[in-house]
Amino acid sequence: MNKNQNQIPTVPFDIERGPYWNTFNYNLPNNLISGDHIKNSVELFNQNVLDKFDDDDYLLISFRAKTSTGIYRSISTNQRICKKDQNLLYEIFSEFWALKAENYSQDEISEILFCFKTIPKSHNIKTSKINRPTPKVRATLLKFGTYKFPTTMDIFEWGDVQFFPGDKEARVLKSHSKAIYNINFISNSQMRVSYTIEDKILVEFQDELLDIGNLGSFERKFDNQRFIFNDGKLVYKEKYYNFSKITQRTPNPFLKNKIITMDLETVNEDGVLIPYAVAYYDGKKGKTFYTTDYSTPKDMLTACIKSLMIRKYHGYKIYLHNFSSFDAIFLFVTLSELTNKLSPVINDGKLLDMKFGFCDGKYKLNFRDSLLMLPASLKNLSKSFNVDLKTIFPYNFVNKNNIVNNYVGPVPAFEFFDGVSEEDYNSYVSQFNSDNPWDLRKVTLEYCLQDCVSLYQVLIKFFKENFVNTRVNGSDSFSLPSLAFKNFRTKFLDESDEVLNIKGEVYDFIKNGYSGGAVDVYKPYGQKIYRYDVNSLYPTIISPSPIDLNPSFPSFNSSSPISPTLSSSSTDSDRTITSGEVNSPWN
Repeated sequence: MNKNQNQIPTVPFDIERGPYWNTFNYNLPNNLISGDHIKNSVELFNQNVLDKFDDDDYLLISFRAKTSTGIYRSISTNQRICKKDQNLLYEIFSEFWALKAENYSQDEISEILFCFKTIPKSHNIKTSKINRPTPKVRATLLKFGTYKFPTTMDIFEWGDVQFFPGDKEARVLKSHSKAIYNINFISNSQMRVSYTIEDKILVEFQDELLDIGNLGSFERKFDNQRFIFNDGKLVYKEKYYNFSKITQRTPNPFLKNKIITMDLETVNEDGVLIPYAVAYYDGKKGKTFYTTDYSTPKDMLTACIKSLMIRKYHGYKIYLHNFSSFDAIFLFVTLSELTNKLSPVINDGKLLDMKFGFCDGKYKLNFRDSLLMLPASLKNLSKSFNVDLKTIFPYNFVNKNNIVNNYVGPVPAFEFFDGVSEEDYNSYVSQFNSDNPWDLRKVTLEYCLQDCVSLYQVLIKFFKENFVNTRVNGSDSFSLPSLAFKNFRTKFLDESDEVLNIKGEVYDFIKNGYSGGAVDVYKPYGQKIYRYDVNSLYPTIISPSPIDLNPSFPSFNSSSPISPTLSSSSTDSDRTITSGEVNSPWN
């Protein structure tokens, strides 16, 4: 790196010595003053101006700013300084700007100016004189969005006040800003305010005095928020929400069974999982693919996906059990190479859906995770839905050598099977003999296809049973929660029900009130101890007297200020959703 690369460049600048004011300009590229800009401008000023003076020369210097409209603003007071104290300039000017930056937030600053003149040596000045900024006592500010407003109804603290004839209206020119407060006095204790810039209304609010003798104790209302101040300090705030109503869903007239099930088998090669077999089943026929029939596992997956890219399968949902966390890892590259119309849907880190368009987007397939719809192992699901069961398979026996050499022979030993009883193993072994040897390729493809058939039968039964009861197609939902919500809207929600679609921070807040924590108490010793848990205890207790979730709030209590998020407005209920902490006594 060039050692001079980071040095501040010099600029031509002629100094007029004597009792004359000079101006050194520093242009701002983005019409914005930052700490770096102040630092760079001071370094440039020191190098191009102060360094040209003798050590015993003294200057008067002030820090100013020029707006893009040509208006000059004084930022600092005059400082008396000599060359040896030049390091103080950045510190002093930064302090002044920190105090005054807010006043120029609406202005575009185009230049930083250093105005200076030399002090004649005949004045016999021996020391620098630094005038540090003194913070001005002012009203505190309430931040509302990107704006800040004074926390007082004393409009004389807002800026320059101009009253209109009749004293029913006034306007306040905000100091060092283009903003104007347009005020309409409703009564002796109320006023309506429009905050404008160049006749454009940015914010409107209404103030009401709570203590006739204290302009710092008042209530301020914006469109959906309310703030209460006591002596200029915020003591209470509310936010109102307007949520839409959850609507009833129209039942589906027909059951849709356009689904395909798929399964991948992988082998561990030096710690890396590699697909070596894949199969799918469409309800009538199945198709299998094996790695030794192709140059690479990638080619095998490509052949499998291409066989699905036909008009017949347009609109089909392809389910893989644990697609989101496992199979998608292997299929994503293949899918992305076969189309430029790949659209994933992800929520909370889970891949809910992978829309795959082909033939220039004319047709589509949707890859989904059946584990998100039925969160249980395929073995347990097969038992629960009474469908063809998964068979057993020696996963630990499969390796690259056995695959390449296409192992054919005796059934692998018992230790190669995980989670299998000896009885099941012996029953499995009895299916093979010298005339019907165990064939790794054949067994793998049969096992893979059987998983597809089992999953297909489970989903078809589940979707059919759900449709018969609710007239909702399960394949239209990404997951079990989304299906349950559609079932609720279709089967159980009445048009007259006032159920709000609560979202965002209010939803998160209320959700915490519907879930309890596990409290376990353990004794060092005991006999015949039983541990009980109650499912959905909170909703069960609350359900007999439902809460009216209209967005309204209780009145303010100055002796005990709280901030409830949502409460009941019904006269038949005093139930309120709020948060709080309870400290239990030591005894």
